[in-house]
Amino acid sequence: MLAVKKGLLLWSGYALPALLPFMIGINLLKATPFPILLSRLLKPVGKRLGLGSYGMFAVVCGFLSGYPMGAKLVSELYNEGRLTKNEAQYLLSFTNNSGPLFIIGTIGAGLLESRKCGYFLLAVHILSALAIGLALPKPKARSMPVKAKYAENAGAELKNAIYNGIEAIVLVGGYIIFFSVICSVFESLLKRYNINNLLRCVLYGMLEITNGCSVIKDTGCMSLAVISLITGFGGLSIHSQSIGYISGTDLSAAKYMLSKAAQGCVAFALSLAFYPLVFC
Repeated sequence: MLAVKKGLLLWSGYALPALLPFMIGINLLKATPFPILLSRLLKPVGKRLGLGSYGMFAVVCGFLSGYPMGAKLVSELYNEGRLTKNEAQYLLSFTNNSGPLFIIGTIGAGLLESRKCGYFLLAVHILSALAIGLALPKPKARSMPVKAKYAENAGAELKNAIYNGIEAIVLVGGYIIFFSVICSVFESLLKRYNINNLLRCVLYGMLEITNGCSVIKDTGCMSLAVISLITGFGGLSIHSQSIGYISGTDLSAAKYMLSKAAQGCVAFALSLAFYPLVFC
């Protein structure tokens, strides 16, 4: 029962306010020419990544909104025919990320009581994701026509955006509560053994990010590197949500998982490399 309450508090205190506005906003923006305008503005970056009109929209939203919005948006754009299969699979590899609100606010200012650490972790997180994106083979970009659905019925679009956002955030809450219970059972088993905080952070973080990060109480080099590892990887709770969206397509969940494991390792290495430059 306590684990269920903890999951509800995590959902209502962190996930709901951090994700719901983005979910509604992204759904609205999809129905406007904004993705096309954004791709024109970021054309040099899009060309470097081999992305078409809606590709850069997915990149920006994935970095700003937080898990699992990157996977949700890419899957929806692919199902709507706005991304090719190669584009969608490529985007899945690096656009499903933790958002600035969570890393700076929840982890940095909240758990570690240091906004500087939060900004450091965010920079490492973004760089690790971009490193994966730049390292993988690029898809062939294509242009998409503007579909100005907003001109047909703006009220209906707003209604659909809110309904879709609420449906998605309730689903996220279910996953958080379920994995909070799993973490509670896991924690009761680990109490029998004398395991240090860093290893506990990794083990809990592989299940659910927030539970893993809450174990760390200091801001040392290895502590931040371990937090970078689990935020880059995402945890099984996040991946269960993401694969739930991917399963509605013919995209490869295995390739997505491999890319997230690689991102976690890259984030760990970058954190170790940059820590002396920032904190020493």
